[in-house]
Amino acid sequence: MVANGKIAPISLVVLHPKYRSIGLGERIVRETMPMIGRVFVEVMAVMAQYNPFFERAGMRRIAEGTADPSIIRAVRKLEDLGFKPYLLSSTEANLSHLETLAEPELEKVRGYFTGLIRLL
Repeated sequence: MVANGKIAPISLVVLHPKYRSIGLGERIVRETMPMIGRVFVEVMAVMAQYNPFFERAGMRRIAEGTADPSIIRAVRKLEDLGFKPYLLSSTEANLSHLETLAEPELEKVRGYFTGLIRLL
């Protein structure tokens, strides 16, 4: 959800590996932006630091942030329990994976989040 009606977010651009590295992602973004009908388009993408196709599509990098080290540690611990970092924003994927965990593993997950909540 976007608080400002002038901003349209791009949350994810995914291409089949067969179609990567040929400029297709750049072209899709460049040709889609004028159709959005918003003054600004915002992208928050970790991959942009490795593949700047948003910039090649005409966007401008405004800021680059870093994650809090405690969050990075928690994500790594969750990954050790079989969670996929790229799916952590998916409620469905997380609930599905939680159902496969035994009680000791669930207790670890609770502990990771309890530690993070204390930091907020």
